[in-house]
Amino acid sequence: MTAKLENNTKGYRNFFRIKKSLLIFKFYSTFKTEFGIVLIFNIVISKMILTIIQIVLLVYFGLVVFYIFSISVASLFPNQNKPIIKSINRRIALLIPGFKEDRVILEVAEDALNQSYPKHLFDVIVIADSFLPRTIEQLKKLPIKLIEVSFENSTKARSINKALSILPEDYDIIVILDADNLMEKDFLRKMNDAFSCGFTCVQGHRVAKNLDSSMAILDALSEEVNNNLFRKGH
Repeated sequence: MTAKLENNTKGYRNFFRIKKSLLIFKFYSTFKTEFGIVLIFNIVISKMILTIIQIVLLVYFGLVVFYIFSISVASLFPNQNKPIIKSINRRIALLIPGFKEDRVILEVAEDALNQSYPKHLFDVIVIADSFLPRTIEQLKKLPIKLIEVSFENSTKARSINKALSILPEDYDIIVILDADNLMEKDFLRKMNDAFSCGFTCVQGHRVAKNLDSSMAILDALSEEVNNNLFRKGH
């Protein structure tokens, strides 16, 4: 009787072990299936997101290329010269902002004074930011206007705005020149003629002065590409 009860007890234990194993297997199978579905879903979503990003980038860069190509083609056609509406000699303020440009500013200022435009109708105005004292003294000897400025964070825009807030309002044209740029002798006359044709904003054609190094040649090529695309093309 005792042996029978022990056998029955062992039988029940084996039954419950088998049932528990089946439940664990069933749970594992269900978890594995659900995990696989979630994994596949995540992969599909990731591929869709990557595809959308690729399409957006393709459209964006495609539009950029098309824009550059369009203005490149447009630059091949000659511009029609506008007739002169009102031929007058305007009063011009020639602003030359510079930050620590002691090495070149004197040459640029002296060259700017040699314009063929009537002398009494233009002023050369150097905006000196953080120049050396000896440079300031040399600039003061020239027949120019000198505006000394100093900022915690210097920018060309701040220098120009400061100068405009000080200068009188009797100028018809404001010309802004980089501190290392030299102008053709008739540059101001051409600017005045452009305004006589009705233009309200004019960009000059920049060319490289020196071609004595590889970097200088690359810079010159870059300037010509920009001039061709963004001046003639537009």
